[in-house]
Amino acid sequence: MILNTSLQATAYVVHRLQHLPTTLGSCQLKALWLAENQAQPLISFQQDVDEETGEKVLTCFLLPQQAYTESMGNDEKIFS
Repeated sequence: MILNTSLQATAYVVHRLQHLPTTLGSCQLKALWLAENQAQPLISFQQDVDEETGEKVLTCFLLPQQAYTESMGNDEKIFS
Protein backbone atom coordinates (compact mmCIF):
# COMPACT_ATOMS: atom_id res chain seq x y z
CA MET A 1 0.00 0.00 0.00
CA ILE A 2 1.42 3.40 -0.98
CA LEU A 3 0.31 6.37 1.08
CA ASN A 4 0.66 10.08 0.44
CA THR A 5 3.13 11.22 3.12
CA SER A 6 1.45 14.65 3.25
CA LEU A 7 -1.62 13.05 4.84
CA GLN A 8 -2.25 14.82 8.19
CA ALA A 9 -5.52 13.41 9.50
CA THR A 10 -7.63 10.33 8.85
CA ALA A 11 -10.44 8.42 10.51
CA TYR A 12 -11.03 4.67 10.54
CA VAL A 13 -13.96 4.48 12.94
CA VAL A 14 -16.30 1.46 12.56
CA HIS A 15 -14.19 -0.28 9.90
CA ARG A 16 -13.42 -3.50 11.82
CA LEU A 17 -9.67 -3.16 11.15
CA GLN A 18 -7.33 -5.82 12.48
CA HIS A 19 -4.22 -3.63 12.16
CA LEU A 20 -2.75 -0.76 10.13
CA PRO A 21 0.01 -0.86 7.50
CA THR A 22 3.49 0.19 8.64
CA THR A 23 3.57 2.74 5.78
CA LEU A 24 1.12 4.82 7.81
CA GLY A 25 4.02 5.49 10.19
CA SER A 26 5.82 7.49 7.48
CA CYS A 27 2.99 10.04 7.35
CA GLN A 28 3.25 13.17 9.48
CA LEU A 29 -0.18 12.59 11.02
CA LYS A 30 -1.68 15.09 13.41
CA ALA A 31 -4.79 12.96 13.97
CA LEU A 32 -5.71 9.31 13.50
CA TRP A 33 -9.17 8.46 14.78
CA LEU A 34 -9.95 4.79 15.43
CA ALA A 35 -12.86 5.17 17.87
CA GLU A 36 -15.70 7.64 18.35
CA ASN A 37 -14.80 8.07 22.02
CA GLN A 38 -11.03 8.33 21.47
CA ALA A 39 -9.64 10.92 23.93
CA GLN A 40 -6.55 12.05 21.97
CA PRO A 41 -6.07 12.65 18.24
CA LEU A 42 -2.98 10.39 18.12
CA ILE A 43 -2.21 7.25 20.06
CA SER A 44 0.92 5.14 20.37
CA PHE A 45 1.39 2.25 17.97
CA GLN A 46 3.55 -0.84 18.24
CA GLN A 47 4.98 -2.88 15.39
CA ASP A 48 3.75 -6.44 15.18
CA VAL A 49 3.72 -9.25 12.63
CA ASP A 50 0.47 -10.38 10.99
CA GLU A 51 0.25 -14.09 11.80
CA GLU A 52 -1.58 -14.87 8.53
CA THR A 53 0.66 -12.99 6.08
CA GLY A 54 3.94 -12.56 7.97
CA GLU A 55 3.89 -8.82 7.14
CA LYS A 56 4.95 -6.15 9.62
CA VAL A 57 1.93 -4.13 10.77
CA LEU A 58 1.03 -1.43 13.29
CA THR A 59 -1.30 -2.15 16.17
CA CYS A 60 -2.51 -0.53 19.39
CA PHE A 61 -4.98 -1.04 22.23
CA LEU A 62 -7.89 -0.02 19.95
CA LEU A 63 -7.13 -2.76 17.41
CA PRO A 64 -8.56 -5.11 16.32
CA GLN A 65 -11.79 -3.15 16.01
CA GLN A 66 -15.03 -4.91 16.90
CA ALA A 67 -18.49 -4.64 15.37
CA TYR A 68 -20.11 -1.36 16.37
CA THR A 69 -23.23 -1.68 18.54
CA GLU A 70 -25.43 1.26 19.44
CA SER A 71 -28.35 0.83 21.84
CA MET A 72 -31.34 2.97 21.03
CA GLY A 73 -34.13 2.37 23.53
CA ASN A 74 -35.48 -1.12 22.90
CA ASP A 75 -33.94 -1.25 19.44
CA GLU A 76 -30.35 -2.30 18.90
CA LYS A 77 -28.47 -1.48 15.73
CA ILE A 78 -25.33 -3.33 14.73
CA PHE A 79 -23.13 -1.86 12.03
CA SER A 80 -20.71 -4.28 10.38
